[in-house]
Amino acid sequence: MIGPIKNIHIFILWCFFFQTVHCMDDSKKAIFTLITGPVQSGKTTLLFDLMHEAQKKEPVIMFRHSGEHKPCQELQTFSSRGNSIIQGYEINNCKDIFLLASKHGEPNVVGIDNIQFFNENTIRSVVNYFRNKKKKVFAAGLDLDFRGEPFGCIPALFALSDVKNQLQALCAQCGKHAAYSQRLCKGKATNYDLMVSEGEDVKYEPRCANCFQKPQK
Repeated sequence: MIGPIKNIHIFILWCFFFQTVHCMDDSKKAIFTLITGPVQSGKTTLLFDLMHEAQKKEPVIMFRHSGEHKPCQELQTFSSRGNSIIQGYEINNCKDIFLLASKHGEPNVVGIDNIQFFNENTIRSVVNYFRNKKKKVFAAGLDLDFRGEPFGCIPALFALSDVKNQLQALCAQCGKHAAYSQRLCKGKATNYDLMVSEGEDVKYEPRCANCFQKPQK
């Protein structure tokens, strides 16, 4: 079984490299580029690569939603699982995107990571604001939540995007293409409505359709 999994891994990496180069070429003219996929699919790495490429020619500003953590609005260094790094601001509301972008003279390129956590109406306003000003927006986020359902604002943003990049990961169970994110608490799949607190033994892993355990209501 190890051989096929290794071969699949090499194939996925090749596809990711091809898609990254193709995406970079398309995004030079695009206004809004959206990158989606499950956990560990390379979304953030691709986002940072696009931002680094843009940074060579024009000013950029990077944001990341803090998720369940308290945001720190000081400039900090973000890193991806692919060991790509970039400086940016950790926030939890769209108002700070406007405030910080304005503070920096509204750079030509705006990057947003963990975009799925933002309120749909307000993040659409943010994207449309920068689109109307002919600014480029690169964003990344989970397309499905741990229940296997569309994640928050993503469907609406997908419809708005000029370039769409849906990535896949490798299933943590069998090594096949994975499009789902399984939430585990103490090693077991969580229930549909189970609330988890910060500090609990909770993790997420990519799963294929066959290995994904859909939470029960």
